[in-house]
Amino acid sequence: MKNKILAVCDPEETYAARLMEYLNEKQLSPFYVRAFTSREALEAYVQQEEIEVLLIADSMISGDVHSLPVGRQILLTRGHVPAGLEKEPAIYKYQSAERIIREVLHYYAETDQPFRQASLLQEEVRLYGIYSPVQRLGKTTFALALGVVCARKRRTLYLNLEAYSGFEERMPGAHEWNLGDLLYFLKKGKQGFLYKLKSVTHSFEHLDYIFPVHSPTDLLSVSEEEWELLLERLLGDAGYESLILDVSDCVQGLFGLLEKCRRVYMPIREDGISQAKLRQFERVLEMKGYESLRENICKIQLPRIREQPALCRLEIPAELYRFAEELEE
Repeated sequence: MKNKILAVCDPEETYAARLMEYLNEKQLSPFYVRAFTSREALEAYVQQEEIEVLLIADSMISGDVHSLPVGRQILLTRGHVPAGLEKEPAIYKYQSAERIIREVLHYYAETDQPFRQASLLQEEVRLYGIYSPVQRLGKTTFALALGVVCARKRRTLYLNLEAYSGFEERMPGAHEWNLGDLLYFLKKGKQGFLYKLKSVTHSFEHLDYIFPVHSPTDLLSVSEEEWELLLERLLGDAGYESLILDVSDCVQGLFGLLEKCRRVYMPIREDGISQAKLRQFERVLEMKGYESLRENICKIQLPRIREQPALCRLEIPAELYRFAEELEE
């Protein structure tokens, strides 16, 4: 299918050309990017080709703001929006290309772009849950290691559903938009879900991830039905083949969510307190009618890894990668 066109129109030739080359080369955008340095060239182009999104320097706006037949117009500014254009969507031009395209996708997702309906979860997709009633076991580091291992073979997304993940300090990327924004967008029922998803997604070692919600309250406000809808969209429309759910007790409908997983990896310890917590968890499963979930739970003892300094970027030890690879074989 032919890519939709994103046009960059800016009088600075070097800027327009470099932005176009970078976005096309790095494939950060779902669009094919074209660059223009004059309004005349742009107007001639739109007579022949359809432009889905136009990034245009505010200095090149004249007369009717929306005189050009484009799907979505966004201003490129130097920091101040000219008088009369305050209500127009605008992006600061002198920032990273990655950030520019995220803001473009954020605006574009607000338009009602048609998408095929989300398909139901398919048997070939791999939905993994990582959960334990026992804390401080290295669960999240293992979940990320498993995600990276899966990402080497298939398109994989990692979601952290913990009350306090610490992701903002440990993972790369701008985190002004997070999973809460994606869920809110989904609740609104807009059709631009894939573009919104792209605007909040980051990558670590080829593994896609989304920054978690800011607070436990945000997590508790999401219903089980909303989690199910999100999974359907991620494994349907978005085309992910593996999904890693790093879950906690703050998730509404936790047992129902875990029941949908192909496998639930549960880190444990052999000490008395940890085993008592595990037995209590299993009794609750039986009381709630989820005893069959035990068949999908794979209890694991993670290799001991050195504790990382509190403010360092995440580094996954090699032995944890090897452990995850053995589980995936």
